Amino acid sequence: MRYAGAAVGPIGVAGAQFLLSLLLLRQLDVADFGRFAFLLVISQFSISLWSALFTAPLLIAVGQKGADDDAAAPRALLCVSSLALLPVALAFVGLASMLGAGMAAACVFGLWGGLALLRHFARAWYLVHRAPARTIASDVGYALALLLGALIMGGAARTSLADAALLLLVSAGFGLLPFARSKALATVRAMRLSDMTGYQQIWRRDARWSLLGVVTTEATVNSQSYIVTALSGAGGFAPIAATALLIRPVTVAINALTEFERARFVHDLASGSLMLVARGRAQLRWALLGIWGVTLVSALALLALAPALVFHGKFADTILWTGVLLWFVVVLARAFHACDGAVLLASGRFRKLAQLSSVSAIVSVMAVVSLQLLLGPVWSIGGIALGESLYALLLFRAARTEMRNRAKDQGCIFDSSMAR
Repeated sequence: MRYAGAAVGPIGVAGAQFLLSLLLLRQLDVADFGRFAFLLVISQFSISLWSALFTAPLLIAVGQKGADDDAAAPRALLCVSSLALLPVALAFVGLASMLGAGMAAACVFGLWGGLALLRHFARAWYLVHRAPARTIASDVGYALALLLGALIMGGAARTSLADAALLLLVSAGFGLLPFARSKALATVRAMRLSDMTGYQQIWRRDARWSLLGVVTTEATVNSQSYIVTALSGAGGFAPIAATALLIRPVTVAINALTEFERARFVHDLASGSLMLVARGRAQLRWALLGIWGVTLVSALALLALAPALVFHGKFADTILWTGVLLWFVVVLARAFHACDGAVLLASGRFRKLAQLSSVSAIVSVMAVVSLQLLLGPVWSIGGIALGESLYALLLFRAARTEMRNRAKDQGCIFDSSMAR
């Protein structure tokens, strides 16, 4: 029950996206499915960039310092993030066009990319201000619109990449409706260009290190997406994206529950409640590992009994088994280190996270390139597994040190439970 409210919206969104992906895997050719899946990867990366540049600094500014909506830091973050939406949307258009999506589909993907980032910042605003009702309503609205559209699309005689892009755009619009009459929106209307100056300090203190951490983390966890697509095209990326569908429940749980817990960690660390942080960290780890185990058993049963139910005979059995098993190694490491990353991020250790992810990024990229060239696209997932495993070890040690140092600073006797 601890995580039910936090997870219901993201799980609904991911479930609807999962249904849409399954539908498109059946109705689109392999190359178009690869294009769609790669653009979803880019969208997730853009959200990670937004988190680094805007939502993570917002979390620190509001959570640790007790700032209100009218303080300089939140105003600066609102202003700069709003102005950055247009160039990012145009970048989406250009990338989709380069992938061969067609100009109409590319333009719609660009609009969706911009709206998705706007929604991401708005939902983070209310999470950090401990008013999650609008965030939950946004997630539910997005999920319901996407689910309804996917069901309608499933009954259509023909589906195109542009249709899928339009459905994502309309769903994102529905997800923004709960924020239409809000204090954050009023703050946006009242902002001035001079508010941007407040971002300089945020950039120097937090955002630049957070950005470096996101870029190197993306190299750790998703370098195979870019390398395989560059070397083998969208068709080569398609089986990697298709087999990744089976780990979706775990990745959804990681994203939803760590975002929820991270906001709690900020307030608990600010108040000196280290035991609450330690307990939340352990509970989060065991919850994610439990979800991983259940998902693994379900995926293996599907592969053994009815693989055509999901993959429609488009990929060889050896590709499916190799991809799925490697993905579960990847997501096991990810589930393990998610709680440690949440502790360090809530502590404002952006520079430390950037340093650790830089090490794992180098390992991932080198391993992915080697496996891609020697064994083929699907085996490149093994490079991600290696990088993620190293990152898990590094984050565990760093989070243990962080908790130990905080306990010493507070004059507490270090409890080994704080390190687990």
